[in-house]
Amino acid sequence: MGAALGIFLSACDERPPVGEIGAVDGFIGGVSVEEPHAAVVARDVLSAGGTASDAVIAAFFTLSVTYPVGAGLAGGGACVVYDPATNQAQGLEFLPRPAASGGAVAVPGVVRGMAALHARYGRLGWGALVAPGERMARFGHNVSRAFARRLQASEGTVLREAGLRGLFETRERGMIREGDPWTQVELASMLTQIRSKGAGDLYGGTAGRIFIDGAEAVGGKLTLADLRGYRANWLESQQVEFGQEVAHFLPATPEGLGVLHGLATALRPGDVRASADGRVQAIAEAYGSGGGVTRQAESGEVGVAAGAADGSVAACTFTMGRAFGSGRVARGTGLVTTSPEGWDRARLSPLVVVNPNVNQGYLALAGSGPAGASAAAQVAIDLLEESRPLDEAIGAGRLLRLGTGGDIRQEAREGSAPASGATPAKSLGRVQAIWCPAGLFRGADSCRFATDPRGFGLALGAAL
Repeated sequence: MGAALGIFLSACDERPPVGEIGAVDGFIGGVSVEEPHAAVVARDVLSAGGTASDAVIAAFFTLSVTYPVGAGLAGGGACVVYDPATNQAQGLEFLPRPAASGGAVAVPGVVRGMAALHARYGRLGWGALVAPGERMARFGHNVSRAFARRLQASEGTVLREAGLRGLFETRERGMIREGDPWTQVELASMLTQIRSKGAGDLYGGTAGRIFIDGAEAVGGKLTLADLRGYRANWLESQQVEFGQEVAHFLPATPEGLGVLHGLATALRPGDVRASADGRVQAIAEAYGSGGGVTRQAESGEVGVAAGAADGSVAACTFTMGRAFGSGRVARGTGLVTTSPEGWDRARLSPLVVVNPNVNQGYLALAGSGPAGASAAAQVAIDLLEESRPLDEAIGAGRLLRLGTGGDIRQEAREGSAPASGATPAKSLGRVQAIWCPAGLFRGADSCRFATDPRGFGLALGAAL
């Protein structure tokens, strides 16, 4: 992956400068990502001196190539970020939006969102963060188990759409499988434009014009004015205190209250605090998935959590809405488009926990899947209130209400047979986590990194 970043270790004894792998002396921080190629790229960014925001940006552009079921240049998402230099935590929302003239294709949000994150909290150059994904698209990479399993689960969706079949089928072997080499030349060309000319090229430059033309063939009515008018939204985070630590979340929306409501409900004084089961059940009751647990293969999100040696932490949930977005590919771009309707920020579940008295990040969680918000809230309670080890908290069975007004169901614990009436573990949300009970500045001995055992992601943290 070092070559993909254009970064090489120095042959001399001096430590490389910022921007090259090995620039950080000692603990570099860590990442947890739902897809392993993106995790390795993000880890290298931290080693080169990047912030947590740099790491999630590089992870996203890699995911847009290696995990298009839940991340793509035409998609969106949201992040919560903590910067120790300003001792400030903020939310950032960049969901797709309808075009002014309607149509079947939404205005993309994620590239503008990554540019906003980079402008405020990035340290490394923009091009270095886009380049790894661009190289994988152009020269190929081996399909990960994480993506192969999600592709297999969504095979019916893929086979119904000619554009998706063109991306994922080969003449020799049919649908690509785990370990297969996979190149995406059209997507690589779009990433080249974004890397060399900046994010603005998708919002009014050459890349934007190509996207408009390609989207028109699949029902899009986008204009340059739609693209140029898009802005990502910085949000004041909402908070819950845990002693000296403060948990930061995305603010509530008219559509729903998200993770904050689940935690606030679970931590309210009175009978709900009487037992761990009571708190977890309160979370389960706070989330109506609309029956989503029966549609896991159709859920199009991916979580990323990162913490850097400078004490910065970031958690992001990227989304295509449904798995593979609308299922339609903008001609000549390699971009899977997204629907203009149905976006709900309350479903997205990034959260970070910091201690503002000592300017340190402690926890980053990002959930994905139809029950991702509920899953992230339950892991947070287990860590912050119950003091459970991270591996135990992230692998534990969870509770969820099955649809609005439906029954509360117990998820089977990892490695155990489902009890009567239980929902299989793989059917609920996945969580990516970084947990440093003594703070990131304390180094590797303080931190644990974990990817949800319900998926096939990768968590990495190292001292170099």
